[in-house]
Amino acid sequence: MNNYLINNIKATEFKKIITLLDYEKKLSEVLKSINLSSLKGKTILIDAALVSGINKYRFIESEVNDEGYLNLNEYRYIDVDLNILEFANNIIRNNPDQLNNSILTIPQKEEISDCSYSFG
Repeated sequence: MNNYLINNIKATEFKKIITLLDYEKKLSEVLKSINLSSLKGKTILIDAALVSGINKYRFIESEVNDEGYLNLNEYRYIDVDLNILEFANNIIRNNPDQLNNSILTIPQKEEISDCSYSFG
């Protein structure tokens, strides 16, 4: 099983969204392993909902450095707009095994599965 998914995202501030899938893997180790050399200098959105929960630490913004890896020395936790939230939830919804095996509570899993989750 892959520990993450990378998808294109239609947002002016981000080129890709990385969805972390496996809460048993250390978040920083997974992020350090991802090479995005074609996106040097671009900003990437990371969705950590399945590994850290649906809270203020869910979305992380990071830039791709000159070596093609995420700059984990400079990142920030952010809030996203409703369109990005819905897109991120769809990615999770399309991976039901990872959703069911995540750290999310049963009500949070059901909300994402039922397309009714909203942030805020």
